Amino acid sequence: MAPTRQQQRLGAAVGGALVVLGAAVALHAVRSGDDTQPGLRYGSVARMAQLAGCSQTLRTLKPAGPAREAGDCTTSDGVRVQFRIFDNEDQATGWGSAMSEVDSGPVDFSGYGENWVTRVVDATRQQANVIFEHLT
Repeated sequence: MAPTRQQQRLGAAVGGALVVLGAAVALHAVRSGDDTQPGLRYGSVARMAQLAGCSQTLRTLKPAGPAREAGDCTTSDGVRVQFRIFDNEDQATGWGSAMSEVDSGPVDFSGYGENWVTRVVDATRQQANVIFEHLT
């Protein structure tokens, strides 16, 4: 018997949440292994865009909810990246989790830090990993 549409949506939401959790764990492991950057924090989305390689296309946004800063940009290979900066990691992971729950499109990749979330939209895992490597 084929799954219902509701079961398909639930499966997609659970899958997206697992990808987000996996990315968060992977980024934490990368950061934890680097003694030179304990507790990586960002003070601006402009700095994050610079590291991600898309500062030329950065569009700052009015922050919503607990976000202190927000911005979107597009890399030279056409990947859309969203940046959000918060006061703490709990707010960051809450925003990232909420975004994965409402997204019904292709799986997007998210990375977390001490006070930030980066979401890579409609990209391959390889493209997302390159961006995350530059941010962590």
